[in-house]
Amino acid sequence: MSQQILHSPGAAAIASQQTYSLYGVTLGSDFAFANRLMPGSGQPQLTFHCTETKAPTLDWQATAPVYASSTLDADGNSELQLFQTPDYSVLHYPNCTDYYLWRDRIICHLTNDFHRYWVEVGLLGGVLSFWLEQQGIIALHAAAVVVNGHAIAFAATNKGGKTSLAASLMQLGYPLLTDDILPVAADGPQILGRPGYPQMRMWPDQAEHFWGAYQGLEAVVPHLSKRRIPVDEGGFGQFWAEPVPLRCLYLPDRRPVDDGGTAVEITRLSPREALLELVKHAFAAQLVEAVPQMQLHRFRRLAQIAAQVSVRRLSYPSGVAYLPQVREAILQDAQT
Repeated sequence: MSQQILHSPGAAAIASQQTYSLYGVTLGSDFAFANRLMPGSGQPQLTFHCTETKAPTLDWQATAPVYASSTLDADGNSELQLFQTPDYSVLHYPNCTDYYLWRDRIICHLTNDFHRYWVEVGLLGGVLSFWLEQQGIIALHAAAVVVNGHAIAFAATNKGGKTSLAASLMQLGYPLLTDDILPVAADGPQILGRPGYPQMRMWPDQAEHFWGAYQGLEAVVPHLSKRRIPVDEGGFGQFWAEPVPLRCLYLPDRRPVDDGGTAVEITRLSPREALLELVKHAFAAQLVEAVPQMQLHRFRRLAQIAAQVSVRRLSYPSGVAYLPQVREAILQDAQT
């Protein structure tokens, strides 16, 4: 291993390091996070540092990417590329950021100060979800709340309804477990859902409904209208900071009222059907699929989850006026 790869934060950065609890991992970092993160204790399992002046190593540039997104930036480059070396991985966002991933640390090299906001957005999303998958922990694209000591999750893509369903249950006092990424891991005979951080992200209409207004709330990224909603400690609802058994996972399917009426329909999937849906809703699916060994291991873990956790399709009428009806149906169904 080259000396470059051993590059690490300096003494000043280590001295200013804070400890957080995030996705079931104790994280140590000197980075000033804009999102609310839960404090952690003990020796960090993972450290994060951002540098603008020196890349940890450039050895990876001599290799070909194992994955390149089909989405292109303004210069015609793939917006995201994954490079794999025997010692580390690199998530390369051209003219933006490079994230170097080892088992015990992640270093971000900010290559364009204009995209400084992406350091945190990328880390808390695709970067950590891929890192979790490298450690054998499934990262689902899902929101979850805790009901009677068990996690009830909603897996969907962006604008798929998962945040609104979680927020509706939070209005009744059920605490948030996570808003966007749900890490799932086996603990003996149980499948545990791990907590994210005490903050939600909502579009303006959602924020107006659940928070009362969206003006004055911080934007998640500069060019989008989605806002950060604080949870707990004077914010919206409560937060649950410990892993809990995952009882069931719903697949939301919103439909227009004139296409099926106002009925709420919940259908249980067979383990085989559930497995296919879980594959679709992995947060870093395309990245993991680019690494055959990771894909094989993840498929086995997903099969275990599908066999032990009830996965159910939730078809319901679109519109916030119907959310009380939907959440009552969920609460009744989750008991069975």
